[in-house]
Amino acid sequence: MFLEINPLHSNVAADNIYVRLQKMGIECTRVGQGKEVDTLSGDALFREVQRAKIVVATCIGSGMEVLTNKSAGGFQRVLVDECTQACEPSVLVPLGRQCEQVVLIGDHAQLPATVLSKAAQNEGLGLSLFERMVTSTGLEPTLLLEQRRMHSSIADFPNHMFYSGQLMNAANDSALEAVPGFAWPNSDCRVAFVDVSSGIIEGRRGFSTYNTAEAEAVASVLENIINAGYPPDQIVVLTAYLAQKQELQRAIRDRGLGRYLTSCHVDTIDGYQGMEQGLVLFSATRNNESNALGFLADNRRMNVMLTRAKQGLIVFGNQVTLQNSESIHSKWPAWLQWVEERNASITVEQLQSRQADATVRSRPSTDHHHHQSAARAGLADDVLQEDTPQLAQPAGSMTPGEALQPPRPPPVTPWQQVYSSEYKAYYYWNKDTNVTQWEEPPSFTPAPP
Repeated sequence: MFLEINPLHSNVAADNIYVRLQKMGIECTRVGQGKEVDTLSGDALFREVQRAKIVVATCIGSGMEVLTNKSAGGFQRVLVDECTQACEPSVLVPLGRQCEQVVLIGDHAQLPATVLSKAAQNEGLGLSLFERMVTSTGLEPTLLLEQRRMHSSIADFPNHMFYSGQLMNAANDSALEAVPGFAWPNSDCRVAFVDVSSGIIEGRRGFSTYNTAEAEAVASVLENIINAGYPPDQIVVLTAYLAQKQELQRAIRDRGLGRYLTSCHVDTIDGYQGMEQGLVLFSATRNNESNALGFLADNRRMNVMLTRAKQGLIVFGNQVTLQNSESIHSKWPAWLQWVEERNASITVEQLQSRQADATVRSRPSTDHHHHQSAARAGLADDVLQEDTPQLAQPAGSMTPGEALQPPRPPPVTPWQQVYSSEYKAYYYWNKDTNVTQWEEPPSFTPAPP
């Protein structure tokens, strides 16, 4: 039996499936130009393909000549993942490998294939084989009813708006703890909307849109969350616009966080379909007097964005523009109402105020520690003066107590005290675990002067 797995749209997607199969102990061969895994070529690839039971490739990659000479009758079984993102002709390539059985996996409530030509779209090229079979032939798809990816509060709106409430939550909510470093408006809801209604309207770079105020707000929240200890490689920053993607990367670098961009990705919604992450920060970008949303009003694109996060979803946008969109089909007003009903909305000014208050509460009082030390020193001096006879000492001489009790070396501690120029105070860094905190650790020993 031979099985071919064909992720539709990118070599990265094929790499992801290949890696997951390997982790599950399933032997398979990756054919094509791998982006994140090493791939074979030449005679080595030919020999590997001949003995392989499972081949992983993109739809177009399945047309490689090396697969033509596959013995034992080609590939009887073909599985196409994310099929609704593939245009129909590309899916026909693997089906031409003597396929007898095919499984199409996809979600036609999310983004379709990208077809740049409007003429081709009008002729139906944008319709996937999956969607054609569902809408034209009346074939009833099998719906996977259990969602295991995200916290139930994240899944709630997409479930009722896009899937008629059919999905059942199978995720362990207790294991999906709230992301630290962010003042969640509702601690029980892992979705938040940050209203960035500043006077700065959106700008244009060529045909793409950007919003500087939103980019700065996203970068500020990202910085706080990383400083709170949340892993950067569990965060993705999304937007619908290439110009805003560049603006977000600029704002993140300006805050000194550029080193995290290799692990914390900034991407477009279209580029991130089919993937998931612990925390999603989304910049809606649009802020204009005409309340135009452009392709942000596409409900399939909205559905993709709302369903990428596992632990937390924070949406940044202009509430007036999103609420009063000129698009009568937009689901943004319904989503904003859902957010308001759960008290999960906050303005960027309120967020900054809460964050500042939280920083002040968690910051150690340097004046308090100074006065305590001074008081202890003063008390010791008083006791010494009352109980100890005062003897004149020769200049430069040593007291008997000093001679008998040499200073002990400080205990080894992983904690170091670091000065924050931003907050004008010291914080503590554990060089072994890379943890930072404002409170003085019990095991901390100041370095000798």
